[in-house]
Amino acid sequence: MILKIWRNHRRVICGTYAVVIVLIGWELIGRYVLTSKLMFAPLTAVLAEFAKLWATGELERHMFVSFMALAVGFTIAAVVGIALGSLIAISDAVGARDAGPTRGRAVSLIDPSASRWYASLP
Repeated sequence: MILKIWRNHRRVICGTYAVVIVLIGWELIGRYVLTSKLMFAPLTAVLAEFAKLWATGELERHMFVSFMALAVGFTIAAVVGIALGSLIAISDAVGARDAGPTRGRAVSLIDPSASRWYASLP
């Protein structure tokens, strides 16, 4: 019976054990190895603070502020990226530096600084 359960659900069981081991390790390291609560808090302290913030309603406020910062940052990056990409696409100066049919205009523009990344690709 136990072997059948193990055979049928081995991935779930191994995954569950892995998560439990990580959580136990987190607690033990936080309690006995890294005792500075500022640098590494034990799991029980994190869960207690989470429950306190949830009960007071403060967690929702912090999440809203964080997600607003994420949305504003993403919007600014998207607008700047689309604008620069459009300028690169229509620019004759970038087109004059085109390195050939296999490489795009923007790639040839940044090629001197990006060539080290291409060297490691297959």
